[in-house]
Amino acid sequence: MGHHFARFIYLKGSFAPSATSGKAPKVQSEQTVAKAPLAEDAYYRESTAKLKIIVPRHNALSNDFCKWLKKQHCVDAIQERQRVDVRFDLKNKKVLAELKVSYGVGTTKSIREALGQLLEYNYYPGRRAADAWLNFLDDEPSDQDRQFVELLR
Repeated sequence: MGHHFARFIYLKGSFAPSATSGKAPKVQSEQTVAKAPLAEDAYYRESTAKLKIIVPRHNALSNDFCKWLKKQHCVDAIQERQRVDVRFDLKNKKVLAELKVSYGVGTTKSIREALGQLLEYNYYPGRRAADAWLNFLDDEPSDQDRQFVELLR
């Protein structure tokens, strides 16, 4: 399934018929959603087809970033160690960089996923926090994305 899936997660219990039929669940209007319980249909977060496109783009983004670090700052970066996309030292600071390809999901969801990963890499038990965290996207973030990240800073 690719490098994103280290192990399978088995869900117990019965699933709605649409979860196993391959048919997409019926979309409800906003007024109905507020009164109805959340859908419990199972779904895959990413498809194999999308992953085949994302992986080469992600690798190219990572390689280009590392080449830039070497050329501009004489920094030798480490790629894909302990699930961290890129790590390096700059001016006596440890830096972690999470790179995201926003193809098919958009920049907002890419930022959301990157932030979750950066929090895990820095605060999960047994991990040592970096001095600086970077989130690189392959597409221009929206004004709202920028405002959100600035608010978090």
